[in-house]
Amino acid sequence: MPYTNENNYVPDSFYDVITRFMQGVNEEFGTDFVYETFVGTGFYKFFYLIAQNILGAENSFAEAYAKLQDFIRYMNEKIAVPKTPREGLIESFAARNYVLSLRPQTLETAGILAACVQVDPSAEDFPAKKEEILTMLKDYTIAGLYYDGDQRGMVRISNGQEFEFAFFAPVRYEMTLRLSIQVSQNTLLLIPTEQAIKEALLENLTAQYRLGNDFEPEKYFTISRDAPYAASVLLEWKTEDSTFSSDILKANFKDLYLFDENRLEVVIENAATV
Repeated sequence: MPYTNENNYVPDSFYDVITRFMQGVNEEFGTDFVYETFVGTGFYKFFYLIAQNILGAENSFAEAYAKLQDFIRYMNEKIAVPKTPREGLIESFAARNYVLSLRPQTLETAGILAACVQVDPSAEDFPAKKEEILTMLKDYTIAGLYYDGDQRGMVRISNGQEFEFAFFAPVRYEMTLRLSIQVSQNTLLLIPTEQAIKEALLENLTAQYRLGNDFEPEKYFTISRDAPYAASVLLEWKTEDSTFSSDILKANFKDLYLFDENRLEVVIENAATV
């Protein structure tokens, strides 16, 4: 079965196989058959089935070799591409119902993975979750990394060796929010109750805010989406050691801002004039 770099292994034709048998007969018995005179002889009938079997084996081998090449190509691409791009690692954890944030990579932190997972170390089920998270880091990241974090543990890999993996638990900040709504003088829409506005804002925060994100007040309650009856809206925040501000609150990848209805104030202005 011939081989070329362009076409790989190419199965012989039936003519090629029968011709080789014919040449062997000529050499063995001193005959001078050509293909046309060989067809129909007893030799031809004898070798016909053998030739068919040879062609079937060659076809199977050529197909298997092509599949092997596809597999080698796939593995080479898999090796060349990082096993765990940042987005892929976040998605892998999300598929297991974990929110994960990663420290931005710099030249100084090359080869160091710092991940923060939204878990509560004081929770009763934390030991089981910690073991699961450390195992996921082993499964979803490439070998040779150093793992930074305050939650550390040993995990056994496939060859029986144990290596240390780690992640951070979040740094929690209880946020106090104040939402001020200036009602439009031109609206004919019904103004929701303060309770309904609180619920809408908290729903937006649940859907849009995540661990490690900057807190950007303008995103979480807007006129076009949430308050078409308003002339202006202003969402302000403060932590225990700050005053109210509507500026963007920059976050570390470990920062987790917590929101609660009891720490949310809604101020509606000019509602009585509508």
